[in-house]
Amino acid sequence: MNYNDIDKSSYNKYTFGKCLKQQRLDKGYSLRNLASTVGISAAYLSDIEKGARNAPVNSHNNILEAFIDCLQIPDEEKMAFYEMADSASGANAFKKYLEENSAALSFLSQAKNQELTSEEWSVLSCCMDELIKKRNCPKNHSKCKVLK
Repeated sequence: MNYNDIDKSSYNKYTFGKCLKQQRLDKGYSLRNLASTVGISAAYLSDIEKGARNAPVNSHNNILEAFIDCLQIPDEEKMAFYEMADSASGANAFKKYLEENSAALSFLSQAKNQELTSEEWSVLSCCMDELIKKRNCPKNHSKCKVLK
C-alpha cells in the first residue's frame, strides 16, 4: 500500500482506519501487539480501524510516529499518512466551518483575545443553549422571532 496513491478527496476516518488495518496486517501485527507497541489500548486501535474513533493527532503525534515506525512507512509517504490522519481527526470539519463562517471565526478570535475562564465559557454555553431553545420555539413569542 502506498499512501501517496490514495486520492486526498477520499480521506476520512474510515479511509485512515482501513489503511491502518491493512498496513498492520501486511506487517504481521496482531491488533493487541500493535496497540501495545504504540502505547494505546487494543480497543482504541480497533475503533480507529473501524472508523468509530478519530485518528490520534495534535498532542498525540508521538502515537502517529509510533505507527510510522512500527509499520515502516517510508519517508516519501509520511506526509500523506499525516494528512490522512489529520483528515480523520475531525479537526478539518471545524476548520472548514470556521473558514466558511467569518462571524464564527470572529467570535472565537474575540473570545481568545479575552482569555475567557472556564466559568465564562460555561456562561457562553448556557447562552447558546438558550439561543437554540428560542430558535426551536413552537410559539410565536416576539423575543423568539428576533432569533429566527
